[in-house]
Amino acid sequence: AYARYQAWTLGLLLAVVMAFTVGFVFAAPGAVYIYGNHITREQNGKISIAGPLTNLALGFIFLLIGFTLPAFANIASLGANVNFFLGAFNLLPFFPMDGQNVYAWNKLYWAALFFSMVILAFVQLI
Repeated sequence: AYARYQAWTLGLLLAVVMAFTVGFVFAAPGAVYIYGNHITREQNGKISIAGPLTNLALGFIFLLIGFTLPAFANIASLGANVNFFLGAFNLLPFFPMDGQNVYAWNKLYWAALFFSMVILAFVQLI
């Protein structure tokens, strides 16, 4: 299997519109697509879950930094929140998000990771 980034003009347009209407920018100007001969649903799901799991790991690393180095608590909290939010967003079960492939492969893994990320992102906002 191999992966390729593909620009998504609509995602860039949505980011610009959100910046002016909602007041914050969440840019999704493209996505990574997985290609290969005869990739099974399980293989595609396992490849797709790698990104959100990386966000989860980075979120916990930022939390650990915040707890062990209080001088960096604010920036570490922001880093954790961004990663938990991005991971949850990427797990939405719609094209072109990774969540679509994870959900199609294993709904239990998808639900466990998605709801964990949503809860962690919410707790970080409080």
